[in-house]
Amino acid sequence: MKNRLLSEILPSLDTSEPAKHPKCLGYTDEWTREFDCEYQTSLECADCKYGGHGGRKDPEAKVNQL
Repeated sequence: MKNRLLSEILPSLDTSEPAKHPKCLGYTDEWTREFDCEYQTSLECADCKYGGHGGRKDPEAKVNQL
């Protein structure tokens, strides 16, 4: 009975990040564990419309490039 309860509770505790948009080019460097974005944008992931957080800004737009 205890195992059944755990299997019912644990899926609700899923804290994984939301799925990324297919065009998201963000990655975590395996060596330094730092996050970076191949778009070379000045946007934070929360603002980026490709970042999976519902943002509205386009990292490909020239105004958002570094």
